[in-house]
Amino acid sequence: IGTEFMILDTGGWEVKGDDLSIGISAQAEAAVSMADAVIFVVDATTALTDNDEGISKLVRSSPIPVLLAANKIDGDRQEDLIFQYWGLGLGEPFPISALHGRGMGELLDALVAVLPTDLEGEGGKTAGIPRLAIIGRPNVGKSTLLNLLLGEERVLVSPVSGTTRDPIN
Repeated sequence: IGTEFMILDTGGWEVKGDDLSIGISAQAEAAVSMADAVIFVVDATTALTDNDEGISKLVRSSPIPVLLAANKIDGDRQEDLIFQYWGLGLGEPFPISALHGRGMGELLDALVAVLPTDLEGEGGKTAGIPRLAIIGRPNVGKSTLLNLLLGEERVLVSPVSGTTRDPIN
């Protein structure tokens, strides 16, 4: 039996930036405020950044469950890369590869376990369907994760940062 939920893919959240970046970050924050759960995606192949720290503060201040997805872990030898992300205070990072589907079963099992089952449609939420926000800094693989979850190429994926500018349901 599957679990139905609505996904909101957000643009990259950044501590500083131009007016466009600040607007994209504000939309990502709004998506978190409307969500019933969050998947915070980090690029495990790069060092922890101020943006990662800022996002962790944002989601830790929210009362909703947060799953930390350490993306771009394409094989067992790369799993040691996730240890730096324990310091964000969000629990155990899930080593995944959104591009190849690696680790998705564990992440989805954890997601289903934290999604609410008794929504009433208050506060702008859709009755009966939990909302999941995918958040992270630019170019960590949020849209790739969305496409994998949907099983189709719903959103554009590019190595160029800033491809996703508006939240996508």
